Amino acid sequence: MNGILFNINRPNCLGRGPGAHRIATELRKNNWNIEVVDFFTYWSFDELKQLLISRIDNRTKFVAFGSIFAVWPDLAEDIASWIKENHPHIIIIYGTQLYIPLKTKHIDYQFTGFAETSVINLLKYLFSNGDPVECKTIKGTKIITSTGSAPWKNPIIIYEDRDFLKPYEWVGVEFSRGCKFSCDFCNFPILGVKGDWTRDSDNFELQLNDAYDRFGVSRYFISDETFNDSTEKVTKFADIVDKLNFDPFFTGFLRADLTISRGQSEMEELAKMKMFGHFYGIESFNHMSTKAISKGMHPDKVKQGLIDIKNYFKSRNNGYYRGTISLIAGLPYETEESIYDTYAWLKSNWQGENFVLNALEIPKLTIEESVNKMSKMSLDYSKYGYTILKEEDNLNNNKWSNNTVIWQNEHTDYYKIQQITDNIVTDSYNYDFRLMNFHPTLFVSDKSIEDFLKIKEGEFEPFDENTNFAKNYINKKLSV
Repeated sequence: MNGILFNINRPNCLGRGPGAHRIATELRKNNWNIEVVDFFTYWSFDELKQLLISRIDNRTKFVAFGSIFAVWPDLAEDIASWIKENHPHIIIIYGTQLYIPLKTKHIDYQFTGFAETSVINLLKYLFSNGDPVECKTIKGTKIITSTGSAPWKNPIIIYEDRDFLKPYEWVGVEFSRGCKFSCDFCNFPILGVKGDWTRDSDNFELQLNDAYDRFGVSRYFISDETFNDSTEKVTKFADIVDKLNFDPFFTGFLRADLTISRGQSEMEELAKMKMFGHFYGIESFNHMSTKAISKGMHPDKVKQGLIDIKNYFKSRNNGYYRGTISLIAGLPYETEESIYDTYAWLKSNWQGENFVLNALEIPKLTIEESVNKMSKMSLDYSKYGYTILKEEDNLNNNKWSNNTVIWQNEHTDYYKIQQITDNIVTDSYNYDFRLMNFHPTLFVSDKSIEDFLKIKEGEFEPFDENTNFAKNYINKKLSV
């Protein structure tokens, strides 16, 4: 039996999301012939129709769409409509990390979370007399909250020749599922993990060697919520990387406070792992703010630790290091003054690296739509000092989000924080803040790591390069 998976990229980006390729790899183990179609938004409707006409036959049972974040462009709805009109027997599936209601008339099943087990069970039910799958119907779409796929000891991704992978692409890899921590603002579906949930090391080694031997790929972004959640985990995979016959480059999420506490021993293991792209979820340098969200290390210790980490990694691997500090403006006890104090520290101590500043968003979902695990803050934001702005204050300020609580607290409010973050980000372009560690993974470029590290944030716009790459990929797909 056959299936087609469309990998929906983020708008104006050209990365290969790993989810579709992970599901495809698993389904192939279960005797499905699955083709992944990447870079969805770069295709035209006529090109997609041409592809489907050449692929769909009596063995085709489903067409799936997937994205890391819930994205459903008009093109997806148009092609789903064409499929239903011309092949009404084909099941249409959509998958993403978290559930968000989509404007669609054509999706039959929508998955959230790690979905290998749930997808296989659904396909068995639909096409092999398997048992029914539990789901919840919302606005005509059956929603399946995925279970049974975490932990997952063999999350290997094996690309096919018809994926036309290039050596300079960034591709995803995962080492474990779930997060050992429970930060109050986080709505990740699997928190507070206990024990060892890491993948087996042999299939990790196989995945890297296969991608390198067949396609020359060596650049990876790590999808784990926290790669360094345990010292044993870092060492387990660093030992594998250390014996490879090529040098990969990894970028991913780290808890800086853990590395600071563990000291040089962990930095040495991360260097052996070839993990030189770091994204630190610092959130705030206001101590009361971080304590309120269950991150307790004193900001002064964090600041010095970040400088020490930066200096350590800049002295290795030819200086090929990128540290991104991630901050959330508007956390409890955060004042407008303290946000600008943080920005001043960044200008004095973090130029040459990167920071990300986002305004606090508290998701607003109805009980009916709340399929996702909600953060502690979303469940009871009043406990953190937030109230809803008066309705008359919202009338002329609703341009940002219809799915977010428009909040206020004793120090500031949602709209002021939005304006502050906009002002700081705009002003940062006047300074030497470089490309964010994940930014190159969203595009396709044959630039070297060294060249990427020289680019300032806001100056990397490889749109023509990406369009040409996508068109060449599309032409190859249509010629198969």
